[in-house]
Amino acid sequence: METKEKKIETFEFDPAAYRRIRLPWLLLLLAVSLAIDGMLLLFWQTGVSPAARFYWDIGFAFLCIVNLLFVKGVALHKYLYIKKLRTRSYVRLENNRVVHYLLISRMSHWQVEAAKETKLPAGSPEEYISADTFYIRRVEHLNRRPNGSIEIEGNIERESLNQGWEEYSSEFGKVLKKTFKRHKIPAYYERMDAIFEALESLK
Repeated sequence: METKEKKIETFEFDPAAYRRIRLPWLLLLLAVSLAIDGMLLLFWQTGVSPAARFYWDIGFAFLCIVNLLFVKGVALHKYLYIKKLRTRSYVRLENNRVVHYLLISRMSHWQVEAAKETKLPAGSPEEYISADTFYIRRVEHLNRRPNGSIEIEGNIERESLNQGWEEYSSEFGKVLKKTFKRHKIPAYYERMDAIFEALESLK
């Protein structure tokens, strides 16, 4: 009697779940940054001698710019950048394994030209990406976090690949494999309950 194969299902990125998990942390960081702005303003208004006023103003402006760029700017950039990458990540349920594809970085053709400070030859790739694919074949322990993320212990293999960089080094076109004992699937994919049930079946 033939064994009926399970239907392969792919669960894409869920923007609403991403906002639910990551947006509160972003708002917390922005609130802390605004509190720092308020404290800087209070210090600035305390007043100094006229002779030191010029340097006091420069110092105040410098600290405000640092707070803007390295707290607000970095936090907002990271939130949006990770969201953009995760829109091309997914979890796929296959026969006897769960696959988690994670896009790590992406650079467009013109971004690579700017970084390399050179004009790429005609026919070069339109984008250059780095991605990890995790193959979960056997599960020893599962833990569901309060936010819905799934922590996994078991037999996990990661395949890493840099696509588009082969012209710089042949090593970039090779798939690098490594075995892991632990992995986490964040809770911003569709149907996390179905993913958890599929992982449970691998015990």
